[in-house]
Amino acid sequence: MNELNEKLMEQFRKYQVLMHQGMRRFAPRGPKEDPHHGQGKVLVMLAENDGVSQKLLTEQSGIRPASLSELIIKLERNGLVERQRNEEDKRNRNVYLTEEGRALAETIKSRKDESADFLFDVLSEEEKETLTVLFDKLITSLEDKVADMDEEMPPLAPPHPHFPHGGPHGPHHGPHHEHFGGPHGPHHGPGPHDPEHPQPPRNPEAEEEDKIVLDVLNEEQEEE
Repeated sequence: MNELNEKLMEQFRKYQVLMHQGMRRFAPRGPKEDPHHGQGKVLVMLAENDGVSQKLLTEQSGIRPASLSELIIKLERNGLVERQRNEEDKRNRNVYLTEEGRALAETIKSRKDESADFLFDVLSEEEKETLTVLFDKLITSLEDKVADMDEEMPPLAPPHPHFPHGGPHGPHHGPHHEHFGGPHGPHHGPGPHDPEHPQPPRNPEAEEEDKIVLDVLNEEQEEE
């Protein structure tokens, strides 16, 4: 790795950690306030296009029809939306925000705008345009590379019936590993509570990076 690439990697890693720390102040207070997923996403979309048909909302949101129906039912039960039959197509329904739903949607949008300002207010409009071009270039490149990797990598073999947690060398059946306990821990390997095998202290930045990875995985699971 050349010096410039190394500097970019370090800057990107540091920005990720700082962004994660700073964005906690804008964290949604429950699923109804997340503008990017689930109920919050639907509320924001309705605020921009109230009365849209449920069919069109499915297409625009990218959420599976069954999942979207479940989200709308939850919002309806909470008094945030209401559904009315489409006069032109009786098989479909239009979704409208209630007064309470619109107020919550505006709060979500406001917090979303504040978070964007928090991250990018130091940049001029011209610098933001340049940054979007660079990010588009990086994203397109990574999408192509990841697609090629998926084609080259063989599919994962299903777990052996006698070793449902990963086989004889998996996390629960393989050689003892420090992450899975010790003689006094849950899986009989040197663990964090074993005085004969003390664990090294964790780097705070490494712990923060672990949290970022877990947050990303949780977001992907919510989208599914």
